Order: sequence, then C-alpha cells, then structure tokens
Amino acid sequence: CIDGGTSFSNMSPLSIGELSLCGLIARLKEVEHIKGIKSPDDEQTAVLSTEVEVKKALFEELQQLQAGGGAGGGLPSFEKAVAKEFLQMQIKSVDDSSKGAEAKRSKLQELLKGVEGAHAKEEP
Repeated sequence: CIDGGTSFSNMSPLSIGELSLCGLIARLKEVEHIKGIKSPDDEQTAVLSTEVEVKKALFEELQQLQAGGGAGGGLPSFEKAVAKEFLQMQIKSVDDSSKGAEAKRSKLQELLKGVEGAHAKEEP
C-alpha cells in the first residue's frame, strides 16, 4: 500500500477520490496515528481533516464489494488481505458495552464477507 497519503514529504497527499481501497485504509490508519500526536503540523492537520471523507469513501467501496460490483469487479490479492485485516481489527475493537455494538459488529461482518467473496483481480 503505497498510496496511503503523506508518506513522502515532498509529495502532496492524494485526494480521497484517487485512493484505492488499500490507500483509503492506509489513510485511515495514518489519521489514527496522527490523533496520538500532541501537536500535529499543518500537513498532519490536513490529513486529520480528511477523516470523515475517508471513512465515507471506504464504507462506500466496501458496500460495493458486498453488493458484488465494487473495485472494477474484484480486488487484487494484496488489497483483499489488507481489507480483511482492517475489518477483522474493526470487529475486534467494537466495545460490547457501547450503544449499537451488535449492529455495528453485524455490519462489519457483512462487509468482511463481501471482501472475502470478492473475485480476484489482476494486480497492476
């Protein structure tokens, strides 16, 4: 996953629409990392500001896979592995005591089934 965002300081972060499924997950992981930084710089603050848009785009991409029509009809094996790992971590992180925990877990499990059932796609 090299298209996740700001790993290369001399490059501007890719817009959300330019990110692959793997890139969206990487950007979300980067957002989570930056949240732990006490005083983020301007570039990190800009990445943080994309959190809601990234989550929305990622959810839409995963829903398309679940419906059988996302990512051009399939997923490269590396993206499938990254998406599965991400969703499994999300499922494990659901707080059982939080409101709507069961519904959230159920939706994540549905999305995971969509990723697992996605057809293999030729890798670029």
